[in-house]
Amino acid sequence: EQIEHTEELRRQLQREKDILVDDLDNEKALNSKLTKSNQKLTNDITDLNVELERYNTVIQNVDKTKRSFEKRIQDEKKIQEKLRQERDQNEKDFRESETQRLNLSKELNERNYAYEDLEKRFKKLRIDSEASQNTDDVGRYIQELETVKRNYELMLDDQKHQITELEDELQTSEDARLRLEVNIGALKQAMEKVTLDCNNEIDNIKRSTNQRLKDYESEVQEEQKSKQQIIQQRKKLETDLQNTYQQIEEANRSKEETMRNSRRLQVKQMLVFR
Repeated sequence: EQIEHTEELRRQLQREKDILVDDLDNEKALNSKLTKSNQKLTNDITDLNVELERYNTVIQNVDKTKRSFEKRIQDEKKIQEKLRQERDQNEKDFRESETQRLNLSKELNERNYAYEDLEKRFKKLRIDSEASQNTDDVGRYIQELETVKRNYELMLDDQKHQITELEDELQTSEDARLRLEVNIGALKQAMEKVTLDCNNEIDNIKRSTNQRLKDYESEVQEEQKSKQQIIQQRKKLETDLQNTYQQIEEANRSKEETMRNSRRLQVKQMLVFR
């Protein structure tokens, strides 16, 4: 009976040994998996740092591009403001020239009326002189009227010439104003396009980079969760191994006690058979 008990104890110890060996194999496999997971996590973190560095470089380049665009926009705004000032000055000159032209036209009309009145008086005087007896006085008066008439004609010609020059200046000013309007419109469209292109490029880069960062963060979080689960499994396995070690120690103590009892029993049997 004692031998059967010992044999049963041996088989139990063998089973516990097999369990312990399996647990050790599982521990090795788990350690290997944890090592690989740590290496992958380290690689992912390295990749993430590289991506962050690239992201920072992209952001710096975007900032440089943005500053370049802003400087270009500021320069074009200055040009646009200068063109506006030139346009305003041309419009002011145009209004002044138009006012001067209108005043000259009004004065010319008044002098035309005076000239027409003088012409009528001159014709009437000629008719009257033909019927008058005092031809000397009439002749002198006619000469004076002819002098006045020639002076009026010279004044009218001069004013007509001034009006023509003013009209040419007005046309030149109007052409310049139209050109400035076209240039301002084209510059405004160019500024709007540059601003839109810059904003679109910055938005696209930010969206793309942010999406890549989110993907990397998700991967790192998943790796961290997996690592945490492996650590928990390892702790559980270590606890199980510790319990198994304790059971083996207890079994060994029980085995030693059984063997001592067996030896004592054998001694007693030997004494009895003597």
